[in-house]
Amino acid sequence: MRKAFLIALLGAVFILSSCVSYCPVSHCPPVAVISASLTSGDAPLTVTFDISSSYDPDGTIVSYELDFGDGTPPATGTDVAQPITHTYASKGIFTAALTVTDDDGATGTAALEITVLKRIPLSQGESVTIIECTGEFFAHTFPVSQIITTGVTFTTAANEEYTVKSNGILLTILCQRYPPHPDGPMASGHNIDSVELVLPNGRRFFAGEIISVIFGENAIRGSEENIIGPTDGEITYLGDIFSSITVGFIEDP
Repeated sequence: MRKAFLIALLGAVFILSSCVSYCPVSHCPPVAVISASLTSGDAPLTVTFDISSSYDPDGTIVSYELDFGDGTPPATGTDVAQPITHTYASKGIFTAALTVTDDDGATGTAALEITVLKRIPLSQGESVTIIECTGEFFAHTFPVSQIITTGVTFTTAANEEYTVKSNGILLTILCQRYPPHPDGPMASGHNIDSVELVLPNGRRFFAGEIISVIFGENAIRGSEENIIGPTDGEITYLGDIFSSITVGFIEDP
């Protein structure tokens, strides 16, 4: 009995000391917790926030305020169990800031960063330039109108065949070569350095996001991100037989 009493007493002391170490006041403040269905995407971006994991260690949460960070009015309420939906209309990097208040008037805060992008549809462009590497770097430029209506195909000196097409928004590069190069991944076909979209006003946008990728024979998996951004010698090795990559063009937030 004495042993059980000592264990219980030690447990009580531990709990008390834990609360005191984290709460240097007479009670513990509430803990704000926030998550989101999406933390990045194209504008307009609709995000559903979940604040239901917020809690008060020694009482109850009586109200909350969620500031979306984009200048619109914050969401307020008393029930943290209810999801909160908000649409970000324009591009930018926004901080969604949650404040919860407990029944003693104490507050807790948490924040989440939301990145909203503006995608440039391919149809707004005038031309597309693909930089590929066949031993050396070569540029292949095509009018956007032709890519959208009929697609374009070109073949390199190493018998690498590219087909470029678009749905008016994204750009897809399809690749074929038979047989695969005998020297392996670094010599295999369809090695793309960059893709650039030029608008009629002269503004230029490099591929900024990868929508999907299919690797072929002798591909180097994990190199797909190298197609992002300007020409820099970092190559996406898609491989032979059949491979493809679909990219989008975005403005910096």
